[in-house]
Amino acid sequence: MQAAVPSRPSLAARPQPGQAAETLLSFRRYLAAAGKTIKTINSYCLEVRHFAEWCAAEDRPLLAVTRDDVTDYLAPCYRAHTWATVGYTIVSLRSFYLWALAAGLCECNPTANIPCNLHSRESEKPTTVAAVRSLIATTEAAAEQRRVTESPEWGAHRDGFTLHVRGQGGTRDTVRTHVMNISHYARWCRTNGLTLDHGTRQHVQQYIVAQINTLTLSTARNRLMSVRAFYRYLIAIGGRTDDPTAGLKVKRAHIEPKRPYTEEELKAMLGACATAQDRAFLLVCISTGARISEVCGYETDHGIRAQDIDWTRGLILLRGKGDKQRYVAPGQVVMTALREHVNGHKGAIWLTRGGEPFCRSRGQKTLYTIAERARIAGAYAHRFRVTFANSFLSGGGDLQALQFLMGHSRIDQTAHYTGFSAAERALDQQRRMAVVDRLVAAA
Repeated sequence: MQAAVPSRPSLAARPQPGQAAETLLSFRRYLAAAGKTIKTINSYCLEVRHFAEWCAAEDRPLLAVTRDDVTDYLAPCYRAHTWATVGYTIVSLRSFYLWALAAGLCECNPTANIPCNLHSRESEKPTTVAAVRSLIATTEAAAEQRRVTESPEWGAHRDGFTLHVRGQGGTRDTVRTHVMNISHYARWCRTNGLTLDHGTRQHVQQYIVAQINTLTLSTARNRLMSVRAFYRYLIAIGGRTDDPTAGLKVKRAHIEPKRPYTEEELKAMLGACATAQDRAFLLVCISTGARISEVCGYETDHGIRAQDIDWTRGLILLRGKGDKQRYVAPGQVVMTALREHVNGHKGAIWLTRGGEPFCRSRGQKTLYTIAERARIAGAYAHRFRVTFANSFLSGGGDLQALQFLMGHSRIDQTAHYTGFSAAERALDQQRRMAVVDRLVAAA
């Protein structure tokens, strides 16, 4: 029997009687202790309360439901709500049951392996109980396949390798990429009857050739870098004495120079800012050449905070890859916009409506929204960094100074960003020095 989706209760909805109310109150205290904002706590508890009401109406105990019960609940939700809304419901219920499992209130997590699919197309939504169960079964089959082919040697090294990469100054993105790539390499080794720890140069060559034949050069190169990092980790802990990746290279793929934003596009986006925060955020991205993760951050020690701004000297402290720090001087207009926006606030200066600091994805979404209002096609966050690099050199700046401002460890990395302006300068010179034009004029 499929129950209709009940209307969502307000925050002032009556509390659940008996044990459910006490459980929900304990869950709320746990979220508060975990540092969640009031908005997040209310949202999570609202979703759990909604599910508790459905369980009560269906005569199913909240702390003893099965995955089939959750599936029965979700099927009509998919019909009535968007992917994002249902995804948030799953996230909320998953947090609740993980807490309940840790607290000994239930014996399993009924939301395990239920995919959120927050970014899928609406046309792909499962609208029946059978479709939801099919989606879960597909997810479980993929997870089981990964588990069966997972290398036990890799399982023994995963945590140590992660700490090693972090200790070498790797960012969270670098760690995630290395772990994903080594998981793939470990499965390839096991499938081919090889041992991960004792891979030879020939084995690595075979693996990389297989990647080049099926993937882009950039992806194959990244996987070689991850394999190299893994074997250097083994050398560091005494697991082996040689590096089978030594001397192996994958040619860097040729990438066409990225086109920077034009002045007209930047002016249009500044005119499309809806709030003072949007304008200050956009101005910082335009004027500093900072990475989006340096502007709004994805970890507690990243992103611009009020105490990182030197109002006297007009400087902003940025924290880049490998926790390297540098100052940038965005100019008086940007500092004035920042002063009006910050207005004495302490801590993170970019906040959501709920008061939470911006993560990197939130910063990207803000820029996408501004560009969409301004009707600018092909807009993305990293393009502001390209724009800054080309504008700096076109305005008379030198490459070494640009290297410092962009936080690069090698100057060839900086030169890669300036390919567009270099090409434009070469074409302008060719136009001015056109040989045929001079010959025809002389005749």
